[in-house]
Amino acid sequence: MHILRSVPAILLLLLCPPPPAFSQCREWTEVLTRSFLSSRASPAALKKLSLQSAEQYSAEVSAHERQGVQELIARSVGSSPALPNLKARLRQFYQIGAELYGVQLDSQAIFVLPDMELNAFATGRNVFFYEGLLLYHMDPIQFLIRTKQVPPNMTREAFTQLAYRFNWRNDWDSLYFVLAHEASHNLMAHGDERNLEGMRSQLQKLSTDALAHRKSIAEGRSSPGVKRYLGQSLLSFLSAPEQSRQKVSQEEEADAVASEILRRAGLRPDSGLVWLQRMSLLEGQSATGWQSVMNSLFCSTHPDRQQRMANLQRNLGCLQYSGRLCSKHWTYPVPDRLGMMRAELEKVEQYYDETNAIAEGRLTPPTATQQTVELKPNPKEAKVLIDGSAVQAGRLSLSTGRHVLLASRDGYRPARVTFAVFPDVAKATIKFKLKKCERGTTCESELPEEAEVEPETSAASKAVTIEAQNPSDGEEIRPNLRRKN
Repeated sequence: MHILRSVPAILLLLLCPPPPAFSQCREWTEVLTRSFLSSRASPAALKKLSLQSAEQYSAEVSAHERQGVQELIARSVGSSPALPNLKARLRQFYQIGAELYGVQLDSQAIFVLPDMELNAFATGRNVFFYEGLLLYHMDPIQFLIRTKQVPPNMTREAFTQLAYRFNWRNDWDSLYFVLAHEASHNLMAHGDERNLEGMRSQLQKLSTDALAHRKSIAEGRSSPGVKRYLGQSLLSFLSAPEQSRQKVSQEEEADAVASEILRRAGLRPDSGLVWLQRMSLLEGQSATGWQSVMNSLFCSTHPDRQQRMANLQRNLGCLQYSGRLCSKHWTYPVPDRLGMMRAELEKVEQYYDETNAIAEGRLTPPTATQQTVELKPNPKEAKVLIDGSAVQAGRLSLSTGRHVLLASRDGYRPARVTFAVFPDVAKATIKFKLKKCERGTTCESELPEEAEVEPETSAASKAVTIEAQNPSDGEEIRPNLRRKN
């Protein structure tokens, strides 16, 4: 089933849950484009999230989810004859879930949408069925007629064959499996898992950005540069298959937990196999070729049918012989993850503060260390002073802390580069280019307070701060450069 994402307002990474058809990429090229046009998210939103308690987070998510599904609920069919039965079974499934996982959910939060789609989805606290899915399992021939899959000029013989192929009625067992599957998504807190793990990945990116920022200062640059941007974009693209695999894993877990819930409810735990077989009757030819492989690798949200059936059969075997699923399942631990994010964010903030303090000369590392720095001036014959002492281009050893480099050469404008040596940044390379004097002019022989240099190298006077701001939708977590006075 497609699953909508429930998102707390403070995240601002995803707004109201989109329709299921748009919640996942269709072509792998979409992932490639997103990787190289990365979105931004405010560190302030990340910090606010990490400081929330589990109760505050849950209340925020619930409120935002209610807002996101209002339009869907307004469209729902309250008079659907299937609703009373679905609500009664959902109440039973949630009672079993409360006993197994300690999760309390509202069994009345289930709705039927008036569309002929063969789909259902969960949003974290709500469950939605489409009328098409209900009709297909209650009266498949009528579904095919309603969706115009039965030609008006079909012969009696062809219609008889069609009726033989779709020969069931009132298939509540399959619908109960779908219901238990969607209930399992909510019980396992899969929406919270996607949200918080997504934020943790942003936090990890912020951590790597902090290291890149420190290295930039160590090399006298104001930013990591284009090469790092391209490298990070490529890594983001290459990590997409793993993200797809995580979504597939959630579907596999929902299948397994659904089988256990059905067994405990006294229903058929193998109804998932029947459901898959009957759904497969409407599947078309599988696409082939390298494009199809790439789409499967980057955009899959569900296991393929054969793998899904194999997983269901394996868990049914474990239930039959041991009374338990083949592996244990737990609801996603929101309090633990929030605590971990809080601790990780504190480390990143401390790292930024230390970087800025050393770069501005406000802090000397407690342990005096030496690091290798390589100087590459352009032109090579430029005279170079570091902290007032003449040095030769090439490799030299410098103590940790803030340093000032002055460079000059006849016929060129002198330059000043401020950089820092950090205990954890080894073999920093400082490249700089002096500008030639214009023809007919005389260059100043003395270095000005701030001289021009290519590229800009006044990074040591700039500090990265994680500060409160109004984050806009789709912002990327990146250091916010602000000049300190």
